[in-house]
Amino acid sequence: MAQSAIPPYGGATVVITHRIRNNRHDAYEAWMETISPFCKAATGFLDWHIVRPIPGITATYTVIILFDSTANLRGWMESNDRKRLIKAVKPLLVGTDDFYISSGLDFWFVPGGARAKVPMRWKQFLITWSAIYPLVLFLPLVILPVLRTLGVPSYPPLNTLVLTAAIVFFMVYLIMPRYIRIVQSGSSRSSQSLTSIASFPQALRRRMESLNSSRCPLPTAGTWCPATASPPHPHTHDNP
Repeated sequence: MAQSAIPPYGGATVVITHRIRNNRHDAYEAWMETISPFCKAATGFLDWHIVRPIPGITATYTVIILFDSTANLRGWMESNDRKRLIKAVKPLLVGTDDFYISSGLDFWFVPGGARAKVPMRWKQFLITWSAIYPLVLFLPLVILPVLRTLGVPSYPPLNTLVLTAAIVFFMVYLIMPRYIRIVQSGSSRSSQSLTSIASFPQALRRRMESLNSSRCPLPTAGTWCPATASPPHPHTHDNP
């Protein structure tokens, strides 16, 4: 079984890919009906989505399962029920039970193996939303005319398939890696500026204390201040 390391933080998503042997798709669909209630009854289960293959073109099923935590996801992926059912489905598969696990969208925000703190969810939401919105707005204006020019019929499921594939491609490979670096760079500069502003009163106070320490108290007769005047010259008196 090919598997990836499970991250130690946050809610989790697993993407499972199974390539099915020829003429065994009906058997695999029956197997999906068998494993479905076990998965949905697992602690922490939230949702799952199945992307079925295109008949005559692809033979791969992609199953996306969401859990509320990595611990609960680990519990399901390593459970005896799943191991037993995966063993039963292996004769239908070309290859192995391949899956990839990530914690929400954190893999965009923190590199693998990094010990940095994952940004708060609301920040991830705003950053991801601000990146997706212009893509959803403008990509259809570019891609759909191209499809019509190429003679591809206007079929809504096909349009959605191409558009979502393009959006995900741009997000994963082009936009998010660069966008996150820009946001992190700006956040770092802002933090440095805020640190400088916050430390300004302390620096000013130290400077004032330094100036005050170099000053003399109010002068009195016969005294002199080295910070403000030169030493008094001795008076000379004529002998009586």
